[in-house]
Amino acid sequence: MKMKPGRATVIRRSFLSMIVLLLLMLFVWIVSTTLAYFHTGAEWGPPEVYQKNTLIKNAPELVWDNTIPENGFQPDSFLQLQIAEGYLKAWQALNYCYRTKNTDIIEDHFAETHWEYLRNMTDEQSDFLVEQADLGHHLDLTALSLDKQVVAFKDRGVKIKKKIRSKDLTQTIYSDIQEADFDVVMTLD
Repeated sequence: MKMKPGRATVIRRSFLSMIVLLLLMLFVWIVSTTLAYFHTGAEWGPPEVYQKNTLIKNAPELVWDNTIPENGFQPDSFLQLQIAEGYLKAWQALNYCYRTKNTDIIEDHFAETHWEYLRNMTDEQSDFLVEQADLGHHLDLTALSLDKQVVAFKDRGVKIKKKIRSKDLTQTIYSDIQEADFDVVMTLD
């Protein structure tokens, strides 16, 4: 024979059910607030330093003419991609530096021995606006260290579109596509 629960038992069960429900709601609120907090913060997109750069969408052609170095090891495809991306980011930083006369970003992409040279070059160009974009690179790997942290290569036939205008943008002083060769030594971090 089953006994019906008493009125006190029903009230106690209802009260405990309400407490469990409230605790569950509190737990869900805490978890959702925590997740919402971690989804705020930095915005997705280019770093602030690049936001005004009109050449950010510059996508130069990069071709590996030779991936077998004279000294060291041959890089795998992932390492080749890292080298290419780092090199193109350095070019992008240089183009940005010329356009905005802001040399803060060069410290992230160039050796300390070049900082003063690049700062002097942008200071000399303060009377006019220089816009440049690199159009194509042909890389020839010459050395890769054993620990794969230092790489040396030649960049031959780099096409650079350069436009120099007056500071008030009313007069174009120079506009041409130049071609240059570079010997590069990079450290991979």
